[in-house]
Amino acid sequence: MKRNRSRAAMVVMGGIIGTVMVTGWQLTAAPAAVKAPPNSSRGISFDSTTTMLAHEGRKLTPEQLTAWEKQLPPGAEGITAATKLLGYYLGRAHRDPETARKREKIILWLIDHHPEAGVLATPYGGLSFLADAEVKTAVKRKWAEYAARQPDNAAIFWNAAGNLSLIDMAAAEKYLQRGAELEPKNYHWYYKLGGQYTLDHKYVPALTAWRRAYELNPDVDLVLPYLTQAAFAAGDYTAARDYARKMLTAVSSGT
Repeated sequence: MKRNRSRAAMVVMGGIIGTVMVTGWQLTAAPAAVKAPPNSSRGISFDSTTTMLAHEGRKLTPEQLTAWEKQLPPGAEGITAATKLLGYYLGRAHRDPETARKREKIILWLIDHHPEAGVLATPYGGLSFLADAEVKTAVKRKWAEYAARQPDNAAIFWNAAGNLSLIDMAAAEKYLQRGAELEPKNYHWYYKLGGQYTLDHKYVPALTAWRRAYELNPDVDLVLPYLTQAAFAAGDYTAARDYARKMLTAVSSGT
């Protein structure tokens, strides 16, 4: 924790001094791996299993790759296999159009069969703005249909937002806003909203969202530097200074 906060302090200082180009931020919208059980009062929770499985995908044997690309197993085994495939594809898709199409096929399969699969809300399962136009249209339609049929399913809105984060920012924001309505005490929604707004250069609502996340959970790692940068970009320099001081105090105290 102390090492992370030291790194966070460097981000804060960069933002205050102006070494970070505000309009060029690419802040992450949420923790990388999240699992949301359907219709659960527990709501969104961190899940390291998804990231672990995706990392394992980098070590797939040719036999596994061939078998799973041909047909995914049913049920939970299919989610595991698809998650590993997406981990395998992630670093290769941008270099090879055929691999990119295979990746999109797996994402579509997950949305059709397992829309609550945690990987869909992560970078491993998110659609790239370079995705095929027909795929992007189909994915947007599928999430809209799920949202209409299951308006109280937090997992659907979480995954829809993460999956569409780069290709339809307005829809991603709408889904996150709905999730926050369903779970107003869950800081994850506001944390992710702050990142999503920032991707769309909406710094005032980003500041509001991160403030709410911080109010709900002051111990959230790295929220303070995001608050500082958002306040700076929104022109609230007094708030930016105050958040920076809080971050530096936390670093110096080791808490």
